[in-house]
Amino acid sequence: MIRNFPLDTGSGLQVLPIVGGELGFHAIFIAFAQAPVSGFVSVEKRLIGANDWSPINGGENVPIVNGEVSISTDGPISALRLYFIGLDGGAGPILWLSSQASATPPSWLLTDGGFGNTSRLRVDNGQTGFFDRRMWSLNYEFPTASPIAGTPLVFKFTIPVNFIVHGHRLSVDQGGLTLRAYAAAQGVESGVFSTAYPPSPENSMSEQPAYAFQSQIASGGTFTPSVGAAPITALRVRTSGATAQQTSVGQDSVSEKGRAAGVYYVVLSRMAGVSGDCTGVYNLVIEERP
Repeated sequence: MIRNFPLDTGSGLQVLPIVGGELGFHAIFIAFAQAPVSGFVSVEKRLIGANDWSPINGGENVPIVNGEVSISTDGPISALRLYFIGLDGGAGPILWLSSQASATPPSWLLTDGGFGNTSRLRVDNGQTGFFDRRMWSLNYEFPTASPIAGTPLVFKFTIPVNFIVHGHRLSVDQGGLTLRAYAAAQGVESGVFSTAYPPSPENSMSEQPAYAFQSQIASGGTFTPSVGAAPITALRVRTSGATAQQTSVGQDSVSEKGRAAGVYYVVLSRMAGVSGDCTGVYNLVIEERP
């Protein structure tokens, strides 16, 4: 829509109501029937629903050249306000407003609710599942008081929804361990998995309601893979054999992995050729995809 507003050449504020308001992109053009010798103009806007005036980018102290001024802005506006500065001569100024509809993202996708002077698309660094609070972790430490020795430690994960493995890390500061992950169909479990571990949320911010994790984690039993079964994830970590040279070492899975709902096992066992106790930390990060 194109609107025009006759202006006064005085130096006072001139408010131009935009009946019904306008959305989208706005081209503002000021022209004089008789061009002034010199002068400047400043133009501001009032957003729909706001009481305060907002500056227009490039709209402050704009020089009037050959009796014309052209600026632009966007957003939902309900009025314009302008004033001339140092106007020398000139007559018959008119402001023309040309508004065109444009695709405007909803306010919840923008910073400042879409109405700030620095409003821009909001981009969060991280997975959508993280901000939906659907990511959990298991951080299991096996210290000197509770090491892994001759008997493997087996975790059983019962996850009834699709999920993504975002992080899978094994760190060892004494000894050497292998980590092998299997799906239930790749072997046979035995014993009782009676020690439960609650999933630990990766995001406890209050921006979204808390998500009820569906995964169940337990240890206490064993898992024997079938002959020839290839683990879906395998990690090997070993420290130096010399006591004076021992440092903590770790290894991560090389990429994210998407898995179907089901039962999975992770077997942590002492590496062949290593004797004594093994200590370190096992970390796992999962995003549930219900």
